Amino acid sequence: TGMAMTEQYFWEEQRIKISYSFHKSPLRALRPEELGYNYITGVLKDYNGLTAWLSVNIRSFAPKSKFPPWLNLAIGYGAYGMLTGDPKDNNIFYSQGVKFDYSSIDRYRKIYFAPDINLQKIPYVKRHRNLYILAKFLSPLKIALPTLSWDKYGMKFHPFYF
Repeated sequence: TGMAMTEQYFWEEQRIKISYSFHKSPLRALRPEELGYNYITGVLKDYNGLTAWLSVNIRSFAPKSKFPPWLNLAIGYGAYGMLTGDPKDNNIFYSQGVKFDYSSIDRYRKIYFAPDINLQKIPYVKRHRNLYILAKFLSPLKIALPTLSWDKYGMKFHPFYF
């Protein structure tokens, strides 16, 4: 809310949007009771598959550029290796008196760089009320596009990343 209010105060428009993406994490199978039994509960509980994005509209910062008004650049933040709530336990936990040792699974951060599409700024969508409402409804979701990820293992290219 603070970001939106600040943007409105200084620029009188929203130039940066927050969006999210999610993919099924392979770690969910190790702890479905904590990370979700199905896709819906996984979206809510499995942080290993969640990415939060800040999507910046290029044209709003460089109005004389030739970039299309719907093209954004996005920076994402995610993490991997979170099987427990506390990093101090080193992914070792007990369930019904049984010790589970997943200390070989490292916890680490991931940074992502990708283009993004702001559906609300596509001219055709802006001219059709129902499409615009749908675009506004879908705006918190990051569209899967080619992405570069960077983590402790280096850079990696993903043809499509959710």
